[in-house]
Amino acid sequence: MKKLSFLLVFILIAITLSAQLNIKYFIGRGKAALMESDYTEAINRFTRIIEVKPEFAQAYFLRGIAKYNLGDFIGAREDYSKAIYINPFYAEAYHYRGLTKQQLNDFNDAMQDFEEALLMDPTEAMVYVHRGLTYLFNDKYSEARNDFNAALRIDPNLPSAYMNRAIAFLEMNDTAAALADLNKSIKLHPYNHEAFRRRGLVFYLKGNYKFALEDYNRALRLDPGNSLIVYQRALAKYKKQDFEGALEDYNTVITLEPKNALAIYNRGLLKSEIGKYNDAIDDYDRVSQLNPDNVLVYYNRAGVKIEIGDLDGALKDYDKAIEIFPDFATAYINRSIVKQKLGDAKQAYFDRQKAEKIIDEYKKTHNDTTYEAFRDTSRNLAQLVDFNSEFNNDFTRDDIQNTDVDITLKNNYIIAPAPKDYNQEGLIFIAALFEDEKQSKQNWKWIPEKWVNDSVDLLYMPQAMDSLKYNSSTYEKYKFAIAQGLQNNFYKGIKALDDQNVDWKRLFIIGTIKAQMKDYIGSAEDFNTQIKLNADVGSISNTTSDGKSVDYTDPIVDLSKSIELNPDFSLAYYNRGNLYCKERSFKKGIEDYTKAIEIDQLPEAYYNRGLTLIFLKETEKGCLDISKAGEMGIKEAYNVIKRFCVDE
Repeated sequence: MKKLSFLLVFILIAITLSAQLNIKYFIGRGKAALMESDYTEAINRFTRIIEVKPEFAQAYFLRGIAKYNLGDFIGAREDYSKAIYINPFYAEAYHYRGLTKQQLNDFNDAMQDFEEALLMDPTEAMVYVHRGLTYLFNDKYSEARNDFNAALRIDPNLPSAYMNRAIAFLEMNDTAAALADLNKSIKLHPYNHEAFRRRGLVFYLKGNYKFALEDYNRALRLDPGNSLIVYQRALAKYKKQDFEGALEDYNTVITLEPKNALAIYNRGLLKSEIGKYNDAIDDYDRVSQLNPDNVLVYYNRAGVKIEIGDLDGALKDYDKAIEIFPDFATAYINRSIVKQKLGDAKQAYFDRQKAEKIIDEYKKTHNDTTYEAFRDTSRNLAQLVDFNSEFNNDFTRDDIQNTDVDITLKNNYIIAPAPKDYNQEGLIFIAALFEDEKQSKQNWKWIPEKWVNDSVDLLYMPQAMDSLKYNSSTYEKYKFAIAQGLQNNFYKGIKALDDQNVDWKRLFIIGTIKAQMKDYIGSAEDFNTQIKLNADVGSISNTTSDGKSVDYTDPIVDLSKSIELNPDFSLAYYNRGNLYCKERSFKKGIEDYTKAIEIDQLPEAYYNRGLTLIFLKETEKGCLDISKAGEMGIKEAYNVIKRFCVDE
């Protein structure tokens, strides 16, 4: 045993030394991945360096850049902080941490980091640019302009400084200076689509729609799939009375981003204006599903329903608009007209009176003198209307964070018998199984696998599904049981292992098969037995509309017995954590995920714990877990981060 231990230590030392010798290679490959925008691969490279050399500040810094580009600002902030902890004089790390905090709307701390970066290196022009952007976000336009000026004094040929100073000038109502800066930026960098887009916006605001369209077209030639540019071009086409062109552009945006509520809403407005009433209603219906609290959707849909003679439908929409915004005077007036047409003169009168009361109170607090201005209180609804739409153009559009994936808990693990010489690349290390293999005298071993229903390609699948015989070996019984479970023949699988042998592995497999059986039966009875996060972070359910719920008591008992027999078996904690969460016992679920992490650093446990914490509104903690899961190779983590960890 001593000889084996010494040999193991020697091997580990050799591996470590080899890794140290390859750090330069891994840094180079990681930087290459960054240059190629393969950010998940870059994270993998830098993580491997950190595992070997945990005090290497540059690896944390570079991994932070990769996370930033995936939209994982919380994870990036943590990596930059670690780099600064290791090297307190790392000016670049302060700079980029400030930029990351800016993205997290932590503007005061961002300013402090920019100050630190400038104290260490006052000649870095981009720090002034990024601090200027922070001033812009806080509506401090003169301070922003001063920072952009400072950047240009250091580097007079910095396109981003001109482009962002143009925004400050625009907000200060100096459109001539804004236009001059954008012209300069384009001259310095004629292939920057964003500069053309912004100049197009300046022309649009000045009412020069012809020039605006020309710039939007130039921008789209440089970046053909940019939905924001297409959207803004649609607005310019509308101003030019090119309704068909505007409609075509809205269609393009919605094709690129099917859940872009703002584009769908504007398309609905346009369709109603050109007389395509039924199509307009379809668009308003879609927006009401995406953003049920958007008052203007119901208000405008009611107007279209009046046009097609659906007075009852219009009445319901005005009711909903008023429910969301009780001081919506115009909605009361229009509802009174509908009620009058429906023959309810008394209620129509009450609505008219309510509208006049709102208008009178509105007059007392505003300086407008015309009745129309007071009546149209909807002009001041901007702060109440949240389309919650996004234009996915900040990163590469086909990256994982921008894909539409089903955000649910990662499924349970199973363990499978395999030949002793079986070696699979990327096989997750489970300490309990490793120890069992060392101590066991059997000529096969256990490997961890993720449960995939109906799989027929797994190593341990028997050649014939019903090949089990009375005298079959233990190895064959396990193969048979798991194969039956994967094919939804749960009772056969459980029965194959139904003996008096008290073993933590057998109990784990039985409990896992029982859990899958519960899910399968539940799905057949229209249960939703899976945690799923939607945009409102509130759709965890394991009940039907009748209030029935799935009872996981039996599999939880089996998994708990497995844990009693082997308290170091991480997969049993993980699977039981999944079942607790499905039963809405979230505290117990989180405790089990935590235990799985403590034992084996299980990536799926980080992911599932993160989803659960996000659902429980502990977003900061949850997003840190999701970031860690992404760092460990779960690519879907970056879609979760994009949707739930970034304030749009």
